[in-house]
This record gives sequence, C-alpha cells and structure tokens, in this order.
Amino acid sequence: MIIVKYSNYLFLVIILLTTTINAQDKIFLKSGEKIEAKIIEVNLNDIKYKKFSNLEGPLRTIIKDAIHMVLYENGESEMFSTKDYISLEKTKGLIIEYFDKYAYTHHGDFKYTAIFDNDYLRLLKAPRSRPKDFLKFNYVYDFTDYCGFHNLSKRAEGIVFINVYVNIVIKNKYGEYRKKIVSPKLAIRVEGYENGKVLRDALIRYNEYFQ
Repeated sequence: MIIVKYSNYLFLVIILLTTTINAQDKIFLKSGEKIEAKIIEVNLNDIKYKKFSNLEGPLRTIIKDAIHMVLYENGESEMFSTKDYISLEKTKGLIIEYFDKYAYTHHGDFKYTAIFDNDYLRLLKAPRSRPKDFLKFNYVYDFTDYCGFHNLSKRAEGIVFINVYVNIVIKNKYGEYRKKIVSPKLAIRVEGYENGKVLRDALIRYNEYFQ
C-alpha cells in the first residue's frame, strides 16, 4: 500500500515537472535561432517577451518581420508572413514611435521627436525637461539614399547607440528638397538595448525599400 502511494506521488511529481518545463512559449526566428520565452504582449509590429530562463529579467522586444513562427505554451502556433508586417507605413510608424519614446542626441541632453516630410526624416530636438519645446533649427535626413549603418554600440546603464552615415537634405528657394550634403556620423542615443535594436532594424528596413 505504501509502495502504491509512493508510486502515485512520484508520478504526480513527474507530471507537474513536465508541465512546468513545457509551459513556455517558443519563438522561432528566420535566422534559425529559437528563443524559449514567456510572451507578455503581441503588438501590431512587435512581440514583447521575457526569457524563460530569467522571468525576473528585463522585458525584451522583437519585431515580427524577424519571426518565422511562434509556438505558444498551450500548443497553438502562429506563422508570421513578412509581407504582413513590413509595409512602408508600418515601418514609418515604428520609427516615429521609437524615436519619440526612447531616442536622444549623442550626450542625452536633447530628446528627439521624429516626423516624416514626404520620404525624408526630420528629427526635432527639445530639452529633456521640456520635450515639446522644440529648437528652431533641425536636420532632415535622407534615409532613402545610401546609408552606412554600424553595429549597435552598448554602453553602461542600458544605453545603446545607433551610428549611421546618412545624407542631410536642404530645401531650395522653391521649398523643394534638392541639395544634399554629406553629414558627419549621426549618433542616436537610445534607452534600452532591445529598443535600440528595434529602431535600428526599422531604419535599415526603411532604407532597403528605396534601394
């Protein structure tokens, strides 16, 4: 009788352990990588998750166009088609969102706000303490032409830099963008590595639309 009870208890423990081990979402990337995760949010353009091995760790973000498939913990799966998530308008919206939320000038003293002027990207700057008090002078960048993207540069306290060589465009006397000048390297300070990765990927994807 004791042996039977012990066997039943052991079987129950094994079932619970198996359920716990399998109670995770799996994200399969187009690169071939698999991420074992706990998915927190599924948004229009991205998925927010925590690594299953570190559920108390930081919330991470990955854009949907990098994902091949998600296998949820309940056994359901979801396939992701590139054409569904990387339209030009969605990419513009993602760039605006992440600039407005997380991006600053190189030293972090001015906050960026992004707007599109036709296909050119205007970066407005305002003091951190007065994010809507925009400076009168700002640059307009041509991400439709050749751009030289560097790898993300990680810094302390979760700061990451997007470094890119991109031309600046200037309006002529008729109000048309005609003149292009080669800019020095644009260094975008971003709060959070995952946020920097999302923004850099979106800028690269935007540039690729015009190549």
